[in-house]
Amino acid sequence: MMTQRSRYAALSMTHLMAACIVSIGCSTRLAQSPAEHPHIQIVRDHFECFNNHDAAGVRALATDGVAWYTIDNDRLVTNSSGAEQLESSLQQYFTAIPSVQASLDHIHAEGSYAMARERVNWTNAKGMLQSQSSYSCYEIIDGKIHAVWYFPAERTRDSGSSD
Repeated sequence: MMTQRSRYAALSMTHLMAACIVSIGCSTRLAQSPAEHPHIQIVRDHFECFNNHDAAGVRALATDGVAWYTIDNDRLVTNSSGAEQLESSLQQYFTAIPSVQASLDHIHAEGSYAMARERVNWTNAKGMLQSQSSYSCYEIIDGKIHAVWYFPAERTRDSGSSD
């Protein structure tokens, strides 16, 4: 059962995410240049480490208290809490899905936040290419990722479909 405090936190996060999405929608560019805002380069560095399956590198870009969340309808799910758990969960993820790669479709940064549209691709056990995308919001504090919130992912490609 969701407590009043957790409902308030989820509602506050929803408002933050909506504001970030509106700021992206108002931008006329698909992506900002890394020189425009320093947080964009931090997110790009995160993607480079992710694509190299470098869990320790991802951890090095994060604060000790980093938290990774997924917004799931009316719930805020904690995927990992703390740098050690983040690194461990990524190591398991890379082992389970060795073909996984990620890219940025859009990115925009303002203040302490960088909002992105991410795409993840992998090959499933049947050898079919899979792809999904999601919006995410990165909170950057003192040059390190402190929190990440993911919106529900949308399947974007399945080579086994008739698309």
